[in-house]
Amino acid sequence: MKTVTMAVGGGLILIVAVVYQQHVAATSSAEAVVSAAVDAAGDVVDVAAAEPTAADAAACVDNLASDTCNEWASLGECDKNPAYMLAECAAACGCRPPPPPPAGPECADRDKSGACEAWASSGECEANPAFMKLRCAASCGTCDWLDYKKRCPMPENRTEAVPPQQMTKTFERALTEFAHLGPVVHSRDPWVMSFDNFLTDEEVRARSSLPHAATSRCGR
Repeated sequence: MKTVTMAVGGGLILIVAVVYQQHVAATSSAEAVVSAAVDAAGDVVDVAAAEPTAADAAACVDNLASDTCNEWASLGECDKNPAYMLAECAAACGCRPPPPPPAGPECADRDKSGACEAWASSGECEANPAFMKLRCAASCGTCDWLDYKKRCPMPENRTEAVPPQQMTKTFERALTEFAHLGPVVHSRDPWVMSFDNFLTDEEVRARSSLPHAATSRCGR
């Protein structure tokens, strides 16, 4: 038995085959040995693909508390909200690869008046770009504007709006500075808090006495 090892395309491919003496007796070249081995067995194993790397193992962790991730996973959140769960609760979701990015918006004129082509030919794409490049994207040839991420790209050197641990500090401050409102912590990961004394009895009675129209958030 001969063992021939080759590096192909950056991956280590191990070929193990029984090479009969008559197959290699005619030549001593290494190329013939490899060819005879492949012809005799054809048993190819991609070792690089079969064995996970240390980087893959390190990436498969839960960024949130494991109890929280496991609970969400048991409720089916890995399938309902894969973009978030596979990034923050990778281990709880079985280390699945992230879903493919969603397809971009359809390249079409969103204005349905039928006048986009006429407006574009009269120079409105340049004269009124704020409206035309979005509402008449197909006619103006600006379909890339329909993708919000391309239209309003985030700068690479941007700073986080909420720094790490800032939410924790905010809720902890509420516990100490607003103790008179009766804060009750229901969860710390994620934070969930209620205030039992947010309104006094007098404020509740005053609000209840207001006409329905004055307190409704939805017009009729």
